[in-house]
Amino acid sequence: RYGEAMDHCKRALELLGGKIHTATPEMMRTRNNLAALHVAHGEYYLAARLLKLNSQIMKCDSTVSDLAVSTTLNNLAEVFRLQGQHREAWNQAVKALWMRRRVVGRKHPLVAQSWANLATIRFDDGRFKAAESLFKRALAIRETHSQTHPTLHAEMLRRLAEVVLAAGRSYEAETIYRQAAEIYEKTFGPNNPHLALTLTFLGRLHIECGQHGSAQQVLSRAVEIQ
Repeated sequence: RYGEAMDHCKRALELLGGKIHTATPEMMRTRNNLAALHVAHGEYYLAARLLKLNSQIMKCDSTVSDLAVSTTLNNLAEVFRLQGQHREAWNQAVKALWMRRRVVGRKHPLVAQSWANLATIRFDDGRFKAAESLFKRALAIRETHSQTHPTLHAEMLRRLAEVVLAAGRSYEAETIYRQAAEIYEKTFGPNNPHLALTLTFLGRLHIECGQHGSAQQVLSRAVEIQ
C-alpha cells in the first residue's frame, strides 16, 4: 500500500515543519522512512539523495553512534548497487565495514553482514572469485554464532552456494545447499518455508545439471511444504 504509506510520511513531514534538511532525530527517521518508500517504488535517485543527507548530518553529530551511521551507509550502498553504481556502492559499504569493526570488533554479526554486502556487490560485477572469498569471511563469523542465529548461518550458506554455482562448480554448490537445508530442517522442522525455498534452489541446480529425477524429488517435497 505504497500510496497510503507515502501519505503518512508526507503528513509526518508537515508535522515536523516541512523542512527536509532539518537535523532533528525525528526528521532523520522520517527521511529514512521516505528513502525506504522511494526504494520500494524504484525511485533510487531520490532515496540516495535522502540517505546521503542523513549520513552527512549524522557524521557531524557527536551524539549519533557509529553503528547508526554505518547502517545508513549500508542502506546507501544498497541503493547505489540497485542502480548499478557498483563503485559508489563499494565505497559506502567499505566505510560501513570499517566503522562497525572499530565499534564491535571483527567477529560481530553486523561485521558478517558488511562482508556479505561487499560480496554481493562483487557478485553483481561478475567477479565470482572475489565474491566467494568475501562470502566465506562472512560465513566464518556466522558459524561462530550458528547456535544463536541458525537462520542467518543457513542464509549465508545459501548465498555462498549461488556464487559457487555461478562459478561453474555445481557439485560443490549442491553440497552447500544441502548443508543449508539441514540447518533449516533441524532448527524449524520439516515444514519450514525457508527449507522449501532452499529445496527449490537445489531442484533448479539439478535441472541445470540434467539430473531430472533428483530435481523432481526435491521439488515435489518443496511443493508439499508450501
